[in-house]
Amino acid sequence: MKTKFRNISLISILAIYLVANLFIFLFTSAEYRTTVFWIAWAFTFGVNLCVLAFIYFFTKKSDRNDIVTIPGLLYVFYSANALYAGLGTYFMGFKHTSLATVKVAWAVYVALSVIYLIVVAYMTWSVGYIRQNKQHTRKKVFYIEDLRSSVEVLIPFINDKDLKTKMTKLADDIRFSDPMSDESLLDCETNLKLTVDEIVACVDNNDFEKLDELIEKAEKQLKFRNAKCKILR
Repeated sequence: MKTKFRNISLISILAIYLVANLFIFLFTSAEYRTTVFWIAWAFTFGVNLCVLAFIYFFTKKSDRNDIVTIPGLLYVFYSANALYAGLGTYFMGFKHTSLATVKVAWAVYVALSVIYLIVVAYMTWSVGYIRQNKQHTRKKVFYIEDLRSSVEVLIPFINDKDLKTKMTKLADDIRFSDPMSDESLLDCETNLKLTVDEIVACVDNNDFEKLDELIEKAEKQLKFRNAKCKILR
């Protein structure tokens, strides 16, 4: 679906470029095709096509959600197209022959294109940075998410009301704990994980005698872990 949407968008933009070129070459006089005309044409279509190709192949290799995270990348592309079209209307729609106009056209298009390419490069770099940051954060929060799911999945299998209440509280305490893990928390998090594994084993084996003691142990280890988190922050 994403590939189809991307391809339709690309074909639509290329179709607009084709229609624009047909209009330019069919309805403008050959005498208008001066040096200024070709400078404007090259920048209007050449630069935008290069940027379009870059964005297309970049997004094809990456996660589409990362592009959506910075929608300004697409807005910049469309805004630049509109600006190039406005300048192109002036430089290609009228006959310009003076050397001064050639210099102005060069200066305007080069300045615009440099700014345009810098903005696009920065924003695509930002997309890559966000992707890496997401992956890093996902690894950091995996410990708490895994711990919480391990406890929550056991609750329906506990019939004792008191034990179920304590298990639910443990799950809630884990959920509202600091989600970010850290290497300095390795020892206390390992001990907590081992205790939760013991809890899982008890429920799996219907051995509820030690469950109350293990839940209390897990609560203490969790409090110690969260207290250490606050100190480290």
